[in-house]
Amino acid sequence: MNKTKLLLLAVGAALALGGCAGKTEETGTQIPVKQEQKPDAGKPETPKTETPPARTTDASKPQPAPNTDKKPENAQQGNQAKIDLEFVKTKLKEPLTQEQVKKLLGDKYAKVASAMDNAQVWRYDIEPKDGYKFESPDDSVDIEGIEKKKLKAQLFITWDKEAKKTDGASFAYLDEKKNKIYNYYAGGELDGKLDEIK
Repeated sequence: MNKTKLLLLAVGAALALGGCAGKTEETGTQIPVKQEQKPDAGKPETPKTETPPARTTDASKPQPAPNTDKKPENAQQGNQAKIDLEFVKTKLKEPLTQEQVKKLLGDKYAKVASAMDNAQVWRYDIEPKDGYKFESPDDSVDIEGIEKKKLKAQLFITWDKEAKKTDGASFAYLDEKKNKIYNYYAGGELDGKLDEIK
């Protein structure tokens, strides 16, 4: 036999076996056909993409600290703490030195004179809006400014000249629920007193 005949016989045998696959013989048994199976047959093959490695920081190198510096809401406010009625009641009850007051309230205050005895008073304008400034030579409360919400409140610190400590504080603010302006006194002879201004 030559090579062509052998090739034809091999192809014919392969076709015959392929045609018999899965057919039942007279005995009723099925001829097993071995088929090569690919994994995940029928599913489209997704291209593999390499995930870049997670960024790691070198512990030996100093890392920059996150920027948590916040500018004060108003330049006039400076380094003031959040000053409200509760703050005044708890923090200004006891006599404080000038250094303690500056540390607690900041150094953005106006030196004015007491209308009663001409003694020195420090006035803190609390959270003035849009560069609002109140000008007064004495310890008068800016009723209009507080009422129109040009500033949140005013805090007045009076001094005991002999002890060189605070002699008390008064806090003028708007009670929004009652829509009235009050003056609360902390420390000194008037400690705890509340006056309605308007």
